[in-house]
Amino acid sequence: MATFAVLTYLLLDALVRSPIGETLAAIREDDVSAAALGINTPAWKAFAFGVSSAIAGTAGALYASFIGTLVPDAFFITESFTVLAMVIVGGVGTLVGPVAGAILLTVLPEALRGVGDLRLIVYGVSLTLVVLFVPGGIAGAVRRVRDRLAQRRAPGPAPA
Repeated sequence: MATFAVLTYLLLDALVRSPIGETLAAIREDDVSAAALGINTPAWKAFAFGVSSAIAGTAGALYASFIGTLVPDAFFITESFTVLAMVIVGGVGTLVGPVAGAILLTVLPEALRGVGDLRLIVYGVSLTLVVLFVPGGIAGAVRRVRDRLAQRRAPGPAPA
């Protein structure tokens, strides 16, 4: 599973950094403007759907072989909310953000296990604070800190 996750991440990173990634980003931002530029938006949307479906299907097949069986009761709505929270906390629109969100939201409940029933309150308050005060998620916060540090290091304009 880890090998599949790393290979998928590397594949998607290469895809996002390629001209195909720029095309898909243009469609994400404004598909009407992208179409006006000559981009075949329905075809590229079908491509993105196909890539995401292939990844999801492969992950499902690996999960089935890992667990040994698949039944509808294996997945509840709470898993969907957890995955959505991982993406939001990590940072929407980035590759590294959901990975960071997944790590954090997997480790945090385990770290809070010692506080008993208070862990759900601490977990909920933590999620709420991240959504309210870090709108770009972890990846957005890291990007803002990096940009501020770069501005401080950059020399000012030359004296006239």
